[in-house]
Amino acid sequence: TAAWNKARGPADAMLVDIVFVIDATGSMGDEIDDVKTSLMAIGNRLANRKPRPDVRFGAVFYRDVVDTEIVREIPLSNNLPAVREGIMDVKAEGGGDWPEHVGIGLHKALEMDWSHSEGGVRLVYLVADAPPQNYDDGYDIPSALSIARRMGVKIHVIGCSGLGSGIASMQEIASSTQGTFSHFERQHNDQRGTTYSASSSTSRRRESSKVDGPF
Repeated sequence: TAAWNKARGPADAMLVDIVFVIDATGSMGDEIDDVKTSLMAIGNRLANRKPRPDVRFGAVFYRDVVDTEIVREIPLSNNLPAVREGIMDVKAEGGGDWPEHVGIGLHKALEMDWSHSEGGVRLVYLVADAPPQNYDDGYDIPSALSIARRMGVKIHVIGCSGLGSGIASMQEIASSTQGTFSHFERQHNDQRGTTYSASSSTSRRRESSKVDGPF
């Protein structure tokens, strides 16, 4: 069986595109570091699945309109070390009021070249500790969600500490694309290091059986 699978070659591999859309304002410093730390582990787990999927990663970091750099994009690529290097260069800084420009982050992710995963798995993981701020600039949330649904992109939202009353708006983003919402909390009471807890729905566990999630 192993030889037969090998003979099939990469043409039969599951095609997967995953984009991390991450709030890069100052309060997100710890979470950005977590993504940096875990990205290689995620790639390694996916690479060792059988049959091995054909996976590309990308990332979008967004802030708010008051910041000098509102958005930074790392295009989808199967060169995981190069994607990781791009992510390592991003620093959490800026932000003013609580809501941030989530819409521009989602739009820039959806504007990437997703043709690789046609007929495959398309995922966005939105990692944030603040709800969307709406601006009249064409990068609104409703149009981003409409595009995502048309493209078949599921948006899984990971709400970080500090999201508070912004949870409802982020849950709506996830549910409107058949994605899921999870809480991500950092706990510092373990001498062995930082521990994490996340609440996940059954539907997300089913998704994870196909492709490992980021956390």
